[in-house]
Parts: sequence; C-alpha cells; structure tokens
Amino acid sequence: MTDLFATLSASDKRRNLMILLKTGPNDGCTIEELGVTSANMIPLIRIREEAHLITQSGSIYSLMLIGLALATRMDKLTRMAEFFEKRSCLLV
Repeated sequence: MTDLFATLSASDKRRNLMILLKTGPNDGCTIEELGVTSANMIPLIRIREEAHLITQSGSIYSLMLIGLALATRMDKLTRMAEFFEKRSCLLV
C-alpha cells in the first residue's frame, strides 16, 4: 500500500473527511460533525496538507486538485466495497 493511499483511506475518519471536503470548502465546525473533535482532526488535516491533498485558508479547509480527484474516486470505491460487503454471498 502506498503512503498516499494510506493517507487517504487508513480509517473511516480519513475517508469521511475527504468525502466531506469533496462537496466543497468546509470550516472546522462542519468537520466536527464527522464525530471528531477539532483537536483530534488537526493531525488528520496536517497529514493531508503535507501530502498536498488539503489546503487551509483561515478556518476553511478545501481539497486541492489532486485531493479532489482522489476523493471523487475514493467515494465511488467505498460505495462499491460497501455494496459487496452487504452482499457477502457475492464475494465467494
């Protein structure tokens, strides 16, 4: 697994953050609706900033171009995986 892929998808919170930001720029309060305190979210955001996936302007976070491209595909991949998990009989 590549570092970039791990940065994107190692946890539900990471995936949900990217998918949330795919809908457009958000502030810290909206991000906290993911069930994570701002103190816990800051390290997740910083890692994505270092990977050039997210940018911050004041209290607003948004996806950079590569982050948007990856989040769009990640959302589709996540939904497809959930589809097959719910239908475990198709995995055999």
